[in-house]
Amino acid sequence: MSSILTSHGVVLATVMAVSGTVVFLAFSRQKNVCPSSAI
Repeated sequence: MSSILTSHGVVLATVMAVSGTVVFLAFSRQKNVCPSSAI
């Protein structure tokens, strides 16, 4: 049971990291499209 819970936690962490990266990339693209000196 513990191994199943651990693998489930790893999958959840991976999904969270991937979704966070997607959101970051989306924000970066919006900033690149809009010309602004602020980084």
